[in-house]
Amino acid sequence: DSCPNRRLRAIASSLRASAELYRQSSANSTRDVAGEHEQLMDAALARQADRAVGLLTDHLRATAHNARL
Repeated sequence: DSCPNRRLRAIASSLRASAELYRQSSANSTRDVAGEHEQLMDAALARQADRAVGLLTDHLRATAHNARL
């Protein structure tokens, strides 16, 4: 193992499993998730905080909605 801390490995494993569930729930979506991520990155790099917050809020709401379907 690359990390000797068993607890951190367990946390990382749990996060990977959760992320995979969200990824799978988005697989049938018509959303352009990569495009959403790119827009978020562009706003952050441009230091457009208000835009980045709005994009992230929309992204998380859509992800949560898809996870409930």
